[in-house]
Amino acid sequence: MFKLFLCFITVLPVLVFCDEEETRIVGGSNAPDGAVPYIVSISQEYGGKLHHICGGSIIDKHWILTAAHCFRQEFTPTVVAGTNNISKGGKRYKVGSIIVHEKYLKYKPEYNDIALLKLSTEIEYTEKIQPVELTTEDPKPGTVCILAGWGYVDKDRKKRATDLQIIELKTISKDCRRMSKVDRKQNICTFTKNGEGACQGDSGGPLVAKASKKQIGIVSWGVPCAYGSPDVYTSVYAYRDWINKHIKK
Repeated sequence: MFKLFLCFITVLPVLVFCDEEETRIVGGSNAPDGAVPYIVSISQEYGGKLHHICGGSIIDKHWILTAAHCFRQEFTPTVVAGTNNISKGGKRYKVGSIIVHEKYLKYKPEYNDIALLKLSTEIEYTEKIQPVELTTEDPKPGTVCILAGWGYVDKDRKKRATDLQIIELKTISKDCRRMSKVDRKQNICTFTKNGEGACQGDSGGPLVAKASKKQIGIVSWGVPCAYGSPDVYTSVYAYRDWINKHIKK
């Protein structure tokens, strides 16, 4: 599974998902420049550099949608938008507040895995920085989707992505429901084949329906990375009321 527990590298409080429950894109390809203008990197600064922690999506000029488990360990996030290469370029934004779902529990991180970041300053939209529309319908099994992220690109976690990776996946129903800890109302799942899927570093990133171009999911967990099992996402449709309640305050 995409590990929803925290590890530590040296003495730095970096969020690293451990062996079994990881989130990255494996089997994808480099995204064309500007093809995913709604995706952001949620990063942590230390040593004078930004280090990618999770993905997220722009849903409003002040708001970023992501996963709650990205904030199980406290850190000060910086949002980077408008670049495919996380080592350079892009526009940086400070985060004013973090709203984690009130029913999210650290010891049950598979449930209510959703969070919002309110930025300190308004996002300036450009050709490469745009919001994504949120779905108003529960996606049907077989929906073709686009997933993007900067996580690991190999199943053995030896190579991280510097350039944004993108992959086409499909939602499934029956096989996913057999997995433990999957809630049929809170979660949706994708699966294509062994060697393709999400893993470490893709947590919180957006799953978008290819036809409607609307976000339907948020990368949450899986068993394990791209080894022939489904990836599990928080369903955007299931949390539309929760999202709207906070961003409209």
